[in-house]
Amino acid sequence: MHSSFFLLTEQFSLDQWNQADSYTQQAFPWLPDMKDILGKTYCQFCLSYPPDSLIDATPSGYDTYVMHFGTEYVDWHWVKRFCQRFPDSRVVLISFFNTALYAEPNLQLLQFDVWPHIMKWYTKEHDQSAVKYQGKTKKISSLANRVSQFRAYVCAHLHKTWNPADYLVSWRGYVFKPEDLFLLNLTGNTRVDETIDYLKSTFFDLRIAPDGDFVNRPMDNLYYDWSAYTDCVINCSNESVNTSFQSINGESHIVPGPYFTEKTWKCFLSGTALLPIGQYQTYEYLGRQGFKFDYPWDCSFDQIPGDLDRIAKVLDCLDSIKDMPLDFLTTATQASNQHNREHILSGNYFDQVEPTNLNNVQTFIANFK
Repeated sequence: MHSSFFLLTEQFSLDQWNQADSYTQQAFPWLPDMKDILGKTYCQFCLSYPPDSLIDATPSGYDTYVMHFGTEYVDWHWVKRFCQRFPDSRVVLISFFNTALYAEPNLQLLQFDVWPHIMKWYTKEHDQSAVKYQGKTKKISSLANRVSQFRAYVCAHLHKTWNPADYLVSWRGYVFKPEDLFLLNLTGNTRVDETIDYLKSTFFDLRIAPDGDFVNRPMDNLYYDWSAYTDCVINCSNESVNTSFQSINGESHIVPGPYFTEKTWKCFLSGTALLPIGQYQTYEYLGRQGFKFDYPWDCSFDQIPGDLDRIAKVLDCLDSIKDMPLDFLTTATQASNQHNREHILSGNYFDQVEPTNLNNVQTFIANFK
């Protein structure tokens, strides 16, 4: 398993680069060469919603602090507090986002997408046996280990409106954060509120773990050889972060994104079509990286930044897919599914994105202050 999935809070001085995790060294081999411009540098990698106590425990007296959140989402509020704790130092955030949520004067963004490295590692070190594109028995799958807003709506909508023979749903109902229960509050969006009513009356207290060859163990990460992918034409990615538009302290923001986890990459590796339940412009971002989505449903929801409007259109999309025959869906998605899997396995994905990564590094160096 790649260290990004389990190694939390790797900390070291840049002078001790040889002590960094081997995957960290492979992904960022150019970082030690930047010591002359960074000065005395302290690194924090594989951060995962770090506590404020980590800020207090961070040693002071460094010219530059470099941080990377691995495969986890950037905790923007924590980054802001970190920048304010060290106002006389530069803070460099390595992230595949091209914008930051907060414009702290000492925060600099180095845009770098580490997923091509993880995919290259995974396909090199794990056997990629052939997948089947024909003969699948179900149209779609939707997996929800923990409770969060949009994955709950999608799972409930499938359960309410689809023929059970056409879908595979896992709903475990784990409430990790009590504040996530706001998903039960009515929104004023009629389309969404119909689903919330069903959540509250029927679906929320169900616990669904289908029988047979089925596992939903999130810590398996990129392992996909099980029925949610092998037996289904489409997978709802149900990403960890699905909101794009937020109002914070009276100010509106488009939250940087789109954010991906293994949930998205499993679709490609398994030759399964992707229905992104996440931040907006998912199809657009991945399309620029060489992936293809010539699907028979309306993908325009991907361009809607307003979260409730977007998820309402996703529910409409599910309704349209429900009416499409299984054989038609299989045939209509196969070319894109084959291309996307081969795009990763052939190394083309890495070869296409890495020059952009390295160009971003050189641009960062040229503009570093």
